[in-house]
Amino acid sequence: MVVLKTSKPRFWGDPEVMVEETGIPGYVRLKATPNSKLRKYVSPEGYIIPERLRNGWFYSLVDQARKQLLQCMDKPDHGCRHELLRIVKTIVNRERTSLYWLNSYHLKTAFMHYIKEKPDNWAGWNSLGEHFVGFLVALQSYLERGNLPHFWLPGVNLLDDIGQGVVGQMAYRLKRILNSEAQRNKILE
Repeated sequence: MVVLKTSKPRFWGDPEVMVEETGIPGYVRLKATPNSKLRKYVSPEGYIIPERLRNGWFYSLVDQARKQLLQCMDKPDHGCRHELLRIVKTIVNRERTSLYWLNSYHLKTAFMHYIKEKPDNWAGWNSLGEHFVGFLVALQSYLERGNLPHFWLPGVNLLDDIGQGVVGQMAYRLKRILNSEAQRNKILE
């Protein structure tokens, strides 16, 4: 949900957009005012294009909220979260298999879910090894179910753009890595 200053009611000050009726109940058109910061998301006629607003402004806010959460994740306990995410990203980027389809956004989202579910024991002596396996198990589970929920919009599946067969191959590859210490050691070299 996005709150915008509109031409009615006028108790918020200068409006960002003007509301125009469409004749269809429940629908209006939003036209950016000349001084609105939303001008870069409009059609040539000045109407806000929802996809442009979502893909530009809204996703930039989500991206900022993601960078801030990840940037500060080790401060409370001086844990190994950054190191773990860096290792997993390196492994995925180095793998010449179907894991190629997992991009940084997928990994960061899965990792944010993981650290939310596992908030403790990040600074201990064995915590990197324990969480390495734990995170791979969680990631494999998302792939096996074929559903990696967006962190702030859980109804959105980030794996929808990847073919089910490829997602299944990635789940199987992670399962093989998890079930074989030799495989884990080989990819960690």
